[in-house]
Amino acid sequence: MLIMNEVKDAESIINKKTNNYTPGVAIGVLAKYYIKKKNMNFLEAKAAIKSTLISNWPCINLFEWNERIDKAIKNAKKFPLKEINEIPITQDEVKIINSIPVKRHQRLAFALLVIAKFNYMVFGHEWVNNSIDEINIVAGIKWNNIDSKYYDIHELYLKKLILFSKKPDNTSMKVLYIDKRNIDDVAIKVKSFNNAGSIWAKYNNANYKFCIDCGTPFKVSGKSRRRKVRCDECQHVEYQKKSRDGMRKLRNC
Repeated sequence: MLIMNEVKDAESIINKKTNNYTPGVAIGVLAKYYIKKKNMNFLEAKAAIKSTLISNWPCINLFEWNERIDKAIKNAKKFPLKEINEIPITQDEVKIINSIPVKRHQRLAFALLVIAKFNYMVFGHEWVNNSIDEINIVAGIKWNNIDSKYYDIHELYLKKLILFSKKPDNTSMKVLYIDKRNIDDVAIKVKSFNNAGSIWAKYNNANYKFCIDCGTPFKVSGKSRRRKVRCDECQHVEYQKKSRDGMRKLRNC
């Protein structure tokens, strides 16, 4: 499972605000959170994980998960705690993807870029080590069969956009179109791995605009097409901010 912000997700699990997790995946996220964020020792982390699991899955048999919990806590120190709020996609990266003639290939290229850029931000490399199914969670492409999946990937290879590992049993791909320089020239902000390919589809749709605050795509129509620059959630926050500022000015008068 691709996770962008393990701290945010761990706290959502603890507060029972998510139902997207299975106990097995939750254990790994919680172990890293309690060990690295809360600085707990082995026994403290184990007790906290068990308490959180019972809170979210009341019928869970903790004895069956005991070994999995121990292993997750031991492995927690080996890997960095992922805490990425957004992945910036630059104008130059957008131009390269837009140069691809097939829309489906554009969506795949965008998904691979999002994953590779996340790995570059966390681990310092631009390789995609995920399975086709995990890549498709990000891309959101409906392939007819497994052959078409590998055909699309091969098309990106022929265009010299990706590079395969030299090891015959390694399916990793290196993304060659990452823009490491123009980090301030951001065109799209990706805040979730879940079907991020839809963000690319909306980016090229005249009926959608991207929020200037959070980067989320939102639909526009009619008179709002030109003047609206924020999604409804950010617009509400902006309205509250202006209201507070207005009240302060009135009190100072």
